[in-house]
Amino acid sequence: RDLCGGGLTETSKYEAKAHEWAGLSDLKVRTMKEYLETYILNKTSDELVYSSGSVGIPEFCPKLEFFTPVPSYVSLGVVPIDPYKVQPGQPEMYIGPPGTKTELHMDGYLISFWMSVYSGSKVFRILPFDELISSKGMKRLFLEKETNRWARGGKQLEIWDPDLDVFPELLDATVYEGAVNAGDWIYLPGGALHGVSNDGYSWGVSINSMLPATVKNFADVCLK
Repeated sequence: RDLCGGGLTETSKYEAKAHEWAGLSDLKVRTMKEYLETYILNKTSDELVYSSGSVGIPEFCPKLEFFTPVPSYVSLGVVPIDPYKVQPGQPEMYIGPPGTKTELHMDGYLISFWMSVYSGSKVFRILPFDELISSKGMKRLFLEKETNRWARGGKQLEIWDPDLDVFPELLDATVYEGAVNAGDWIYLPGGALHGVSNDGYSWGVSINSMLPATVKNFADVCLK
C-alpha cells in the first residue's frame, strides 16, 4: 500500500453464471490503496473482489519489480514489447482474499504460463493440453469452438464443483490439483486449461512467455 497505493489495478468478481473469461465479471479500475484497505487490510467489505491481473507491474508500480524476484528458469522468456522496449501488460499481479477464484480457462496465444507466489497460497486445478485431445469427447467439449466458458444445456462447467452428469467427459480425464505456497512457483505448458482458487489471502505474479526450452512444445500444441 505504501509503495504502490497510487497505482491503478483492475478488479473483478467471480460469477458462476458469467460468460466472461474465467467467470470474472464486474470489472472495475481502482487504486491499489483503495482495494487493499477495502478488501484485504481493513476489510470494510465482505465482497469477494479479486485484483485479477490485466495490469502489469511495469505500468502499475515499477518499483515493485525489486520485491518480486522471478525464477531464473523463466527469466529469459520472450514476451511482446512496445516501441519503448517495455512489456506494459506483464508481469501481472494477482491479489485476493479467501474465496476469490478464477474458473477454468486457457491463456492467450497458447504460450506457457508461470506464477510466483509471495504471500499465502493458491490452489490450481489443471487440465494439460494432452488431456484435451485424449478423446473425441474432450476435443468436442473444449476445442471444437473458441469460447470464454464451456456450457451444455444451459449449465456452465465449474472445475471447482463439476457436474459430472452434464460433463461426463471429465470422468475419463486426469485433473491435476496442487497448492502453490509462498516461496513456490508453478509452470504450465502452453494450452493447459486451469482454474485458480485462493483459500486464504494471497499475492502472486505471473507472465505468459515463450521460453527457449518450450518452443517445441508450443509448436506441437499449435499443430495438434
